[in-house]
Amino acid sequence: MIRKTTAMILCALMVFSLGGCQFRRDDVEEYDPTKTYLYIGNYDGGLGDEWLLALAEEYMAEHTDVIIRIENDKDRFADATLLEQMDNYGYDMYFVNAVTYSNYVARGKMLNITDAVTTDLDGENESIADKMNPTLREYYQTEDDQFYAVPFFDSIFGTVYDVDLFETEGFYYNENGNLMCDDPTSDVKSAGPDGKMETEYDNGLPATYSQWENLMHTMKYDFSIIPYIWTGEYTYYRYRFLTSIWADYEGKADFDLNMTFNGSYTFDGDETATPISVNNAYLLQQQQGKKYALDYAEYIVRNGLYVKTSFDGTNTHMMAQRSYLDSAVEGDRIAMIIEGGWWENEARSFFDEIVADSGEEYAFGTRRFAFMPTPKSDDGKSDPDTTLISSTGNSVAFIAANTAEPELAKDFLRFVHSDHGLRTFTRMTGAIRPYDYELEEGDLAEMTHYAKNMWEIYHSEDTEISYVTLYYNDCFVQEASFLGSNWWWKSTVNGREYLDAMWEFSQEPSLNAENYFLGLQTTFSQSVWNNRMSKYFD
Repeated sequence: MIRKTTAMILCALMVFSLGGCQFRRDDVEEYDPTKTYLYIGNYDGGLGDEWLLALAEEYMAEHTDVIIRIENDKDRFADATLLEQMDNYGYDMYFVNAVTYSNYVARGKMLNITDAVTTDLDGENESIADKMNPTLREYYQTEDDQFYAVPFFDSIFGTVYDVDLFETEGFYYNENGNLMCDDPTSDVKSAGPDGKMETEYDNGLPATYSQWENLMHTMKYDFSIIPYIWTGEYTYYRYRFLTSIWADYEGKADFDLNMTFNGSYTFDGDETATPISVNNAYLLQQQQGKKYALDYAEYIVRNGLYVKTSFDGTNTHMMAQRSYLDSAVEGDRIAMIIEGGWWENEARSFFDEIVADSGEEYAFGTRRFAFMPTPKSDDGKSDPDTTLISSTGNSVAFIAANTAEPELAKDFLRFVHSDHGLRTFTRMTGAIRPYDYELEEGDLAEMTHYAKNMWEIYHSEDTEISYVTLYYNDCFVQEASFLGSNWWWKSTVNGREYLDAMWEFSQEPSLNAENYFLGLQTTFSQSVWNNRMSKYFD
């Protein structure tokens, strides 16, 4: 194999500032000229690096002439920073949280990995592309049928609830349609939002908006339990919470129009569908799923169903996680947290700290959590399937175009995407990779209740996944300041602009779900849309 250049060797031997190379904890190890080195940049988020270290160790055991070095970072591997600086970093490949794929391809930053992605994996009768989630495969395969990156991980976003609390207090609905705490005649759970007893992941959870309201009222007034907590630091958590409700109401096909601007939609009161393109996409602000989500936001805020620090800008996502877990042993009990699928793994150290003070019953893997799908509308207009949003569709694994070890990097990429590699990832992180693979009994035995719940709901035949961070239309890249988060929730009411609906409801008494919803259509009126977007019209 081709050895690293002298500059690369020196980089491996030294620790530089954030602007240069910066490798793992064993940087002081002397460079071995008999080995071939593979340098990997790993986004240091909720998934950690244990899974990657484990696979790297396995790979090195089979390839004794290879040394794999992994460096974790966050800021340097953020989208715009990585795009501008990666030529200076010296890593061969990356596992990162989010990139604007088209930008990297256009600037030649990613190696063409089509051969590695489209040929069958060793010992398997499928390629990486064959296993890939169809939506993501279509997205990452360029118009000339090439691959420059592959999706990294999937993480649905929404409401996480405390299973132990729900069972202890009787917060599940029974077959009679009553909360078990109010109706002790039956402890058989209802069918939940999807109406199917066989899909156990949502059984007993509120099936309709009115059932959800009743549960919220019962928690707060009968049990003095605070329903929700979320981070105040990252406003996009609130945006995505509302978006998850909106998406489930609309269903994947109709919701995805908001990213593609290509299809048709039957608006409320219409009998026939309206063709949708970039020419008239502003009409999508009339989707009733938005009003449905805003109803939830207004009810939560107006009724004080949240921990007050949830709007505190210094309340980080980690602080919210800690408060949520701590509430089981001290202070006011909190039933639910608004989070992404990665949260439990990210909060592992907090479990250990609570165990030290309060006992093993609070340990990671002992406490049980699960995901709460969105309740359906009482009028029956919600899409019957479960549509979840993933905020990580643009998380990718890729090889740097300037790597000195393209074949080694491709081989390791294929190893990571073998059935064994995919299972290892899920077993160790509890998260899911958007590929077709099965878990073995041994894998499931090592996973938490929450991780197994994520796996079950993700793989249900009634579950659809919408990817809210993918840019199907180039105008999203070119008009990021006009679209982006603004396209989701920017409202103009009485000449004032609002973006963070939940926060604004807490600050402005005159705002409500109805006028906020109408304000979305004001922000993106036909005249405003034409003035900004006409250059993209067909």
